[in-house]
Amino acid sequence: MQKDDEIHVWEFPPESSYIGVDSEFQRHVFEKAVAKKGTLRATAIFLNDTSTAYGIRSRYGGCNVHDWKDGKMENGKRRQVLIPLWVVLEIIKLASDSEEERERTLSAFEKQVIIAYLANF
Repeated sequence: MQKDDEIHVWEFPPESSYIGVDSEFQRHVFEKAVAKKGTLRATAIFLNDTSTAYGIRSRYGGCNVHDWKDGKMENGKRRQVLIPLWVVLEIIKLASDSEEERERTLSAFEKQVIIAYLANF
C-alpha cells in the first residue's frame, strides 16, 4: 500500500464510527480535556453543544465522559468502551493547545486504535 492509499481513522464518517484505543493514552487525552472544562459534566455539556456540527443531538452526561475516560465497570472488572469518533475529534481539539499539537495528538491517537466500528454501513 502506498502512502497516498492510506486510510486514516479521521476519514471515517465521524457521526457513525466508533473506536477503541489503548486505555492509558485515552485516559491521558480525556483527563487533559476534562481539566480544561473543569468537570466531567461540563465536558459532557461541551460535547452536547458541539454534537450539532455533526448532525447529532447528543444528551451525554458526566458518567458517559467518565466511562470513555476510564472504561466501564462490569462484574468487578473495567472494560473498554468504544467512543464515537466525533467525540474523539472534539476531545482532541479541546485537549490541544495549538493546531500543531492537535495534529500530533490525532496522529498518535490513530496509532493507538485497537478497534474501529462503523455503524449503519
